[in-house]
Amino acid sequence: MSIRGIATKILLAAFILSALMLSASAASFDPWINGNDGYMVNNVCIDIQIGINEDEPEKSNVSVKVMEWKNDTWTQTNSFVLNTSNDNSKFRNFSTADGNYSVTLLNVSSSGMTGSARLDIWTNANVTNSGLVAGGSKNAVGVGKAELKVTKTVTPQNISVDEMVTVTVYVENVGQYNATNITLTDPGMHQYPLLMVNTVTNNTQSQTLSKGENRTFLVYQLKATEPGTFDLINVTVNVTNAVGVPGEVTQTTSKIDVAELAALVFTNQVIGTTVDHYTQSKLQGNITIRNIGTIPAEHIHIDFPLPPNAKLDGKEIEGLENKKTIDIDLIMPNNEQIISYTITANASGYYEIVPEYSYVYNGSGKSGEIDKITYRAVGNSTIATVLNNWYFLLIPAILLIAGALFIWKRHREYRF
Repeated sequence: MSIRGIATKILLAAFILSALMLSASAASFDPWINGNDGYMVNNVCIDIQIGINEDEPEKSNVSVKVMEWKNDTWTQTNSFVLNTSNDNSKFRNFSTADGNYSVTLLNVSSSGMTGSARLDIWTNANVTNSGLVAGGSKNAVGVGKAELKVTKTVTPQNISVDEMVTVTVYVENVGQYNATNITLTDPGMHQYPLLMVNTVTNNTQSQTLSKGENRTFLVYQLKATEPGTFDLINVTVNVTNAVGVPGEVTQTTSKIDVAELAALVFTNQVIGTTVDHYTQSKLQGNITIRNIGTIPAEHIHIDFPLPPNAKLDGKEIEGLENKKTIDIDLIMPNNEQIISYTITANASGYYEIVPEYSYVYNGSGKSGEIDKITYRAVGNSTIATVLNNWYFLLIPAILLIAGALFIWKRHREYRF
């Protein structure tokens, strides 16, 4: 066999293969279309007008306008005239946004000055809709891009380590056309250090949203394992319109603030609100320190900065007059320690003491304030009067003492 023969067979085989592949994805229609009407395939409308040849109607001219739906309106992208008088004038090829087309005039019939034409319409586009349109494109509406808004929310937004949040993904059709074939995946379901706990709702595959419709597509729960601020990862969305054109997606998302798990909880309670500074009466107070963490809290230190004339004492409390302190080496998880103290004052007035704490948990230092201690110091009026006028009582006291000594002395003399 010659080289030319081999080449011819290869080309023939390639042609047959390409034809088979093309026909597998192609579609053809052969409608009768009345004059001034049209035929719509996807977002392409083929409008026709017929110029009747009274002597030979089958050789009448058919004027074709190719209209495409672009930017929410019909736009003419091609025009030509078909006639069966010869092979070159009875067909035309053209291209549109969704594929290649060919139109062949098969026949024309007439009734008076009106008529209809039978066209063979072929396309390699993925056909999702087709049909006759009375009045042509002016009476048809194409399909534009689907537009979706995806909103991802989290509740609550502020948590601590080992607590859970609920993540919800809403999808809204904010465009002018129905959205079809919506699929959604969310990488945030596996967003370390937020661990997936439970899926509540999962409507993420092959969904359709009508114009203006809003729907919950996904609800799941995450558990925080580390402290920090985390932005939720955007979801991935695929969507097409009714003719298979990809749509547009905008997203809004949220973030999670995760605080480190609290280790020590301090509560402070004082019984009473008033002391007498003359009698040095005292109020009893207790600070309870509870470890709600998972590991020991170490080097617990509490300072009591004292205002002038305030007094605070306790068995575990040390320090100077103006500042008392408590030091505890260790508090184990699920354990608590109670520190008892008493307070009084050396002068009347209103007193505030704000205890300050610090400790080490999981290798990092923590500090803050404990609920403040407030009380008032007053003086007993009777005692105050006596103490303020002591010098008026001095002479009677001396006379009484002198009289007592005189009587005692005379009594001893009479005994002998």
